Amino acid sequence: MNWLRLFPSLVLLSGFAALPAWAADDDAQRAAMTFFEKEVRPILVERCFECHSNTKQKGGLRVDHIGYLKTGGDTGPAVVPGKPEKSALMEAIRWTNEDFQMPPKIDAFVNDQDPKAYEKLVDELLASPRYGERWAQHWLDLVRYAESDGYNADAYRPSVWPYRDYVIKSLNDDKPYNQFVKEQLAGDEIAPNDPNVLIATAFLRHPVYEWNQRDARGQWDIILTDMTDTTGELFLGLSMGCAHCHNHKFDPILQKDYYRLRAFLAPVQWRDDMTLATTAEKKAFNEQQAKWEAATAEIRAKMEALTGKALASKVEGALTKFTDDLQVMARKPFEKRDALERQLAGLIERQMDYEKVRFDPMKSLKTDEAKAEYKALEAELKKFDHLKPKPLMEAFVATDASPVAPPVAIKTRKGEQQIEPGFLSIIDTSLPKIKATKTSTG
Repeated sequence: MNWLRLFPSLVLLSGFAALPAWAADDDAQRAAMTFFEKEVRPILVERCFECHSNTKQKGGLRVDHIGYLKTGGDTGPAVVPGKPEKSALMEAIRWTNEDFQMPPKIDAFVNDQDPKAYEKLVDELLASPRYGERWAQHWLDLVRYAESDGYNADAYRPSVWPYRDYVIKSLNDDKPYNQFVKEQLAGDEIAPNDPNVLIATAFLRHPVYEWNQRDARGQWDIILTDMTDTTGELFLGLSMGCAHCHNHKFDPILQKDYYRLRAFLAPVQWRDDMTLATTAEKKAFNEQQAKWEAATAEIRAKMEALTGKALASKVEGALTKFTDDLQVMARKPFEKRDALERQLAGLIERQMDYEKVRFDPMKSLKTDEAKAEYKALEAELKKFDHLKPKPLMEAFVATDASPVAPPVAIKTRKGEQQIEPGFLSIIDTSLPKIKATKTSTG
């Protein structure tokens, strides 16, 4: 597709624009409009909209509607109905008029006599914020970034976009690659209170995920496998996945090497209870939230009395759909769960929380009196909205589940072989020295 193909259609279009509806042949007009929509508009979108559409109108010109083309910009109409030879757009397409050659910059570089013209152009491109946006696409593709979960449910991920912006900013800031990698694998260890670093751990949250899956164990195994495969492929440039089941046939990777890498990732906990805020922002939020809660405690207690049992029943119903052993995990107090129990319970609790989100209190009330009372309480509660703090940004991040990592093992005919975190055997067979902290495996 090239600019010459734009010419005949615009001739037809400008001609028809000058005719009354009854004068144009219906079939010919339909054919012209069909050609315009299929062949011409895509060119205008690709070549012209960036500078001449609703977001930007260089020279006062818009080309995203025939009306704007007829009105034109600072130099007059872009299209003259019935007179394509007098249409400025035709001059721009033919490049016969230097003033209309678009874009005014794709000759500036060619005609620049400065011996450092190339270096200047490179510096200009690198300094552009578009640089980070362009190259971030490659990284986001590699880490399988998406704004929904995938699979059948394909739920939306409303708080994932700060990771996208983190990648763009890292590129524009020329962040060192080793720092870029460390932040994504261990941002929660490096700077847990810095939202600009913590968000990097969203790298560990991009696997496809079926939130309503009842097989929590199978789901977590899929997630952990995806994290391991992607981490190996991205940072080592190797297809690690084959070593999941056997020693790699084409690369010097043993099956135990695969599980050594997996052991590093085994403690990961997907967090839904954190925010992207500084310590000061969290403190201010908590103080204001406490004021709202104190002022509305009595009202909320009355609302709870009316609908609490119905909501609890819905939440319990979601839990009882899981197997008995998983129910036991979810019923345990958080501090009494081991790392794996916290990971699996986290998947279960998402389904329990969904019942809270979709709960309709009015449908749970059986009498008109109860419904009227609840509405009155809602209205009373709304009077205190001025005390509510502005919500903090939810953090789509990951941390360690516990200071003690869940075990990782290879299953063989002789039983299970426990595997500790380690590096590729071809590089280093010794085990790394890892020091746990009070809150993580280190």
